[in-house]
Order: sequence, then structure tokens, then C-alpha cells
Amino acid sequence: MRPRGRAGEKTGFSSSALGRLRIHAFGLAVFSVFFLLRCASIQPPDGGPRDESPPALRKVHRSKGGRYLRLRWDEYLSPASQLLTIGIWINPPLPFRASIRGKSIRIRIDSLLPPGSCYTVWGGPGIRDFTEGNKLPPMPLWQSCPSESLYIAIPLGQAEGQSPILGELYQGEMSYRFVGWEGHLRVGALPEGTYQGWAWEDKDGDGKWSLIEPLWFPYEPVGIFSSDTTTQSLTTYTRRGDSIAVLHWRKSSSPWQRWQADTMPPSAPKVQLPDSTHALLLFSEPIVPLQGEALSLTERVLYVPMGGTVVVADSAGWTDTFTLQIGRIDTQAYKVQTFWHTAANAHTPFLYLRWLDSLYAPDTFWVGKKGDSLFVADACFLPGELWLSPLPTDGEVETKLRSSQGDTLFVKLPARKYPTTLPSDSTVAQWRLYGTALYHGGSYTVGLPGDSLWLPAGRYTLVGLGEWRAFWRPVVIEGERPRLVVPPVAPPRELTVGIPTQPK
Repeated sequence: MRPRGRAGEKTGFSSSALGRLRIHAFGLAVFSVFFLLRCASIQPPDGGPRDESPPALRKVHRSKGGRYLRLRWDEYLSPASQLLTIGIWINPPLPFRASIRGKSIRIRIDSLLPPGSCYTVWGGPGIRDFTEGNKLPPMPLWQSCPSESLYIAIPLGQAEGQSPILGELYQGEMSYRFVGWEGHLRVGALPEGTYQGWAWEDKDGDGKWSLIEPLWFPYEPVGIFSSDTTTQSLTTYTRRGDSIAVLHWRKSSSPWQRWQADTMPPSAPKVQLPDSTHALLLFSEPIVPLQGEALSLTERVLYVPMGGTVVVADSAGWTDTFTLQIGRIDTQAYKVQTFWHTAANAHTPFLYLRWLDSLYAPDTFWVGKKGDSLFVADACFLPGELWLSPLPTDGEVETKLRSSQGDTLFVKLPARKYPTTLPSDSTVAQWRLYGTALYHGGSYTVGLPGDSLWLPAGRYTLVGLGEWRAFWRPVVIEGERPRLVVPPVAPPRELTVGIPTQPK
């Protein structure tokens, strides 16, 4: 470079040359930024045709006694993978950090491991490939102490939505975390023995159970033994790793049962005012009135005089008190409606409805419509009650009712009910019957072994208790872990009610 010129002398660069240099430098800077952005963008090279296979683990690099792991996969992984809770976890639980870099997952275990300690790194559906988003089924990815183990898929049933299912097996203070897949909880890579277990639907995705999340419990402790012959072959999965070559998943013959913890009293009901002297209390769960003047129209609806006080209990026995004071309660508009009482209907072949208004009943029959067909049967209209004979068809029918005030109501009802005998079992003192076919959702009814009930067609669950209980609180909370404290004396069984089989 030439020296800077003194005043009145020319330098080595003219003004035009400096302008060209600035333009060149600006263009080079723009190109460099564009090039760097292209290189920094997350997009794998062309991986060939789309596939439906999950990513496959190719190799595991480890250092510092297994505290640092690098898992190398056969394809690029999605940066949107959910590594925590359902992507990567360690059994027994250890604090760790994990990150994705292209085709690799890097894991750092933030714990000093005693010499000879054994742990297993698991992967699951939180890990997805980049191109198609295929999820990884739950499987052990690396073991510090490779050994033979029995891998069992425990049937749970699907969750209500897209929420993952998490589960835990434990012995005393030692616990092992697992993740559900296709309606099963996949467990394994743990010492042989007998374990307590539970699972939950992780609706909020935080990896922790909360009171609103449904639960699953086994009917009996879970045995993990290599000599177990009660399981049946389910799938075989081959992986190219340095510790585990082949996984033989076996299906358990003892499915877990779904439960819901109830630790709170009945929530405040919605209130409707059908007239100036009474109110309707509409609860979100089945309740029983214990004190006060109240008429049960259904297991969820009470008819209570204004100004009165009523004490109610839910099915678990939690109680609360409600007082109706005009001007101090929020009310909803009253809608003309009928009320289906589950327990009352279970003990009669007739369809039994309760009704607050006077019915316009010029005839003693009712008409049900199903598609383009009409069916007619006898009806008995009484003050506040309606008794309907079964129709000569199946499924649901729609009928039209009219009150003396001119209100018209279209009601869907089962055309008929079916006689059902509860199983006889010397160990059972009370059957509790649950099912979505019980109208107005989530209701239940009870009966003795050998009792005859009349039920709409549908699927039900029978739970047998060893003693008669007006209220039943099966799930308790111990620390942060729920437990099935009063298991049924007979495994919950499924009951299907429908058209009786015709003799051939």
C-alpha cells in the first residue's frame, strides 16, 4: 500500500477506484451472508424415496465411563423431536441432558456413577426422522451392563386423544420409567423380580401425573422372570447396536385396568330455574343426596326448593353442602327436557323417564322413528313420570313429546332394554356396573350376584367388591404416587349386552 499523501499531493487510489472497491466488498458481503444462511439452514440432503420406517440406530460412541454418549442414526432426525419424557429416558432414573445434531443424539449424564453401576438408556416416540416424521417405538438403546432380559408389552388400551402414556414399575424406592406404544406399555431391561406398577395418560406433556389424568393399574403385581410362560409372542425387532441385537417383545396375558382418581368433593353444579319455587342442580358427576329436601331426577340432576340446603356425596364419598339463595347464584336458561334415571331403569323392562312439566297426552301410545320406519308401543303418562313399553326394534329411536305449555321436545331413546343376569361369584358382595351405554354419560349402577337387570345394548365393565359399599374410594395418593388401595376381589370383566342369540 502506498503512503498516505500530504496535502496537495495525489494518493495511490483515485475516488473512482475506491468506489469500485466498496461495491465489490458489499457484493462479497451479501454473497457470504447468503452462503452462510444456506449452510446454516436445517435440511438434510436428498435421502431417496419416502418410507414409513422409524430411524434406526447405527452405532453408539461412549466416553468417560459411559457418562457421555453419542447415538448415530441412519438418517437425519427432526429438530422438533421431543427428547424429554418420551424421546430419551434412563432407567433407573438419572439426570441427563440431550441434544440433536444432524444424525446424532448427544447425551450427557449429570451424575457421578459408582463403579459397576448398571443403567439403560431408552428411546421412544419422541424421536422422529426428519423427512417423514416417523416415530421410534420404545426400545432400549444402550446398556452399561448388557444382559439377557424379558421384554413385555402390557395391554392398556388407547388413550382418549393423542396424549402419550407413561408408566412405572417399582420395588420400594427403586423405580423404572416406561412409555406406551400402540395401546401397550413396553417394559424390560430391568432385574428379574416382582414389581408394583401404574401408568397414566400424560395429557399436559410434562412427564408428571396430575389428578385430572386417567390411570391404569395391574390387577396383581407384575412378575418379570425369564422363565415366564404366560406371555405370548408379539413382535421381534432387530437393531444394529453394540449392546442389544434382537428384542423379542412378548404380550402379557394380564391387561391393566383404567381408573380415575377422585380426591375432591363434588364441584359446584350448574343451576336452572324451571319455576319460581324450585331449582335444578346439574352436577358434572354422579351424586347422592344425603341431607335436605331434594328429588333425584337422574344420578346427576337434583330438583331442590329455593332457599333450601342440600348435602350431597359423590361416588367416592366426598361430600359438600349447597344452599340456594335467590340473587346469590348464577343461573342458566331452563330447557324443557326429560330425565333418564339409570338405577330406576335397570330394574324394569319399561323405559322410565321423569318430567317436570305436564305432558299433553291425548293417546296412550308413543311413536319411535328410526330412519324411514315408524314403530308404535303403549305409553303411560303420569304426573312427573312417563312409562314407555319397548318397541319391536333395536338401537336408538327418536320420539317427539309435547308439554301442556306447547313446548316440543325431540328425545333419542333406546328402543328396548335387554334382560341381563349378573354373574354369581361367592367372593363378590356387590357388582358395580359402568358403561358408556348408560345414558347421560359416566353413570353407574350396582347389583348383587345373580341379580337380573334390564340394560340398553352396549358394552359395560363389571367390578366386583368383597363387601357392600355405598361409596367406593379405590385410589389414594401416597406422596406423589397414586395407589389402588381397595382392588376388586374379581378382575374387572367386560359385559356385552345386545340382541339375544337366536337358537338355530
